[in-house]
Amino acid sequence: MIAMVGRAFPSAPFVRCAIYTRKSTERGLDQAVTSLDLQREVCHSYIKSQAHRRWRELPGRYDDGGYSGSTLARPALAALLTDIEAGRVDLVVVYKIDRLTRSLLDFVRLIDVFERHDATFVSVTQNFDTSDSLGRLILNILLTFAQFERELMSDRVRDKKAALLKNGLFAGGLPPFGYLVEPGGRLVIDPERAPLVAELFERYEITPLRELVRDLQQRGITTRRWRSKSGLDHGGQPMTAATVGKILANSIYSGRVRRHGEWVEINVPPLISWEAWNRVDLLRHQRAPNRPSPDRFLAGILYDELGRRMGTVTAAPGYAVKEGYYKGQDGTVR
Repeated sequence: MIAMVGRAFPSAPFVRCAIYTRKSTERGLDQAVTSLDLQREVCHSYIKSQAHRRWRELPGRYDDGGYSGSTLARPALAALLTDIEAGRVDLVVVYKIDRLTRSLLDFVRLIDVFERHDATFVSVTQNFDTSDSLGRLILNILLTFAQFERELMSDRVRDKKAALLKNGLFAGGLPPFGYLVEPGGRLVIDPERAPLVAELFERYEITPLRELVRDLQQRGITTRRWRSKSGLDHGGQPMTAATVGKILANSIYSGRVRRHGEWVEINVPPLISWEAWNRVDLLRHQRAPNRPSPDRFLAGILYDELGRRMGTVTAAPGYAVKEGYYKGQDGTVR
């Protein structure tokens, strides 16, 4: 019951096997036996059963606890790929394919890395062999459904956040600059920072962004300071163009958010008017630099359904080749 990808093993005394495990959340990682341990035990047993094929488990651990399969930016995965590129791993063993990645595109990129360094990939609990065309078709179908499931989960999370905001509640994390979170999750105005938000929107209509940022830095205004559950201090950094741009792009300050292509009013006290936010939003897109690269020939001339210029984003997770996309105002990637 295995899925196997890659080239023939090298003529070494043993096939060096690395077990990779992953869990999407940190919940339960403090228990005596975790999901990572269970995955490792299954993979360990399978490697032992292949002793006649000279398989030997490497002593190193590659465990990513609390990391999503939607990205390749994972420390244990990065260490594994480094060891593969250094020629220290012949075979990667996982419990299921989605432990390695939930993205079809990322999987193809990982397999490319494996093949370039004569490494092989095995999924213990899935019954197909990708050495032939039919097996590769089945593999692609499985990964497509895994990616579809992840996108459905993302949609549910976004819908939940929008529903909470509609009732004046914050979904969690760091609140937007200019707001505080009361016990119970309700967003309220931060009397110290809210006037600065209104000032930024007002001044941006007549002042270049660089001048605004320089003024904020000279006044010693910083990002919000906060402390994580682990006791580490974060924030308190000088304001940058990216920080100010994020504030100006956030429609929550006008009492609205965009969901499924429509603007929804939320029960959050606005810091600016809806008209002011629209004026600034239009200015931001008019002032955006128009320097399209040869492979982004539509940058600067492509607009969404509301007549607003679409931006470009680049995704380069892990060891992947950079991919460019066009992104609409509702966050939809084209």
